[in-house]
Amino acid sequence: MTTTETTPRRTITIGDDDPVTIRPFKGYKAIHVGKIVAEIMRAVPDIAEQAAIFTRKFEHDNALVITRDMSHLPQFQNLGMTADDWDACGGRILVPQDAPMELVVASVFPSIVESAETKLMRLLAWVITPDADLRTADGDDTVDDVIEASEKRLLHDASLDQLIDIAVVSVEVIREQFAAGKADRLAGLISRVMGRPDEPQNGSTPAATAPQTEASTTPPTTPATPSSTASPTPTDGRATSPSIESGGVT
Repeated sequence: MTTTETTPRRTITIGDDDPVTIRPFKGYKAIHVGKIVAEIMRAVPDIAEQAAIFTRKFEHDNALVITRDMSHLPQFQNLGMTADDWDACGGRILVPQDAPMELVVASVFPSIVESAETKLMRLLAWVITPDADLRTADGDDTVDDVIEASEKRLLHDASLDQLIDIAVVSVEVIREQFAAGKADRLAGLISRVMGRPDEPQNGSTPAATAPQTEASTTPPTTPATPSSTASPTPTDGRATSPSIESGGVT
């Protein structure tokens, strides 16, 4: 039977070894990874709240400020703002920027390490172990030994940055692979773990998020005042936004 990989392959590095390619999980690995994720959620029950708080604060603090004077620029002409709309929001609106996955994972990584270090390392070990090795080990009844060897490799060879990179790749692969429609419940589980809305299921399209006005923005903590001289750093491959000067663009 031929299968099509719907999740892009990713490459990570462990220590000074050659890069390791992380491919979409086969069923055997996917089942075990899902179980470990559920165990981590039980061990760190507030992980979703921590991730959500970080995400909301990042979105607010790094929001793109669009002024009335900028509305004539091509990239902002589809806002659909009328003169009354601009008057109502004080002549400027905030467009939240998505928090990069690596920053979201890094924000909860210490809590997971503190409360579920063993489970976390086991999860990462499953992710980096090739499916071919798991198939052979399953036939030889040596899966535990193979996973233990992968754990020791991570503990002794991987730097902290590399561990976080592997955790980010793990989350991305799980979210993308299981959001395809055949594992809706697990996709929702992973989305809640990372404090993100569930992925749309059955081909549905999520509703567009409207820009926020400054008057209606209520971040969870006291926000930093958006800069009036520079746009936030773009994320997720977004094009660089124009810098904002007092009512104008540079």
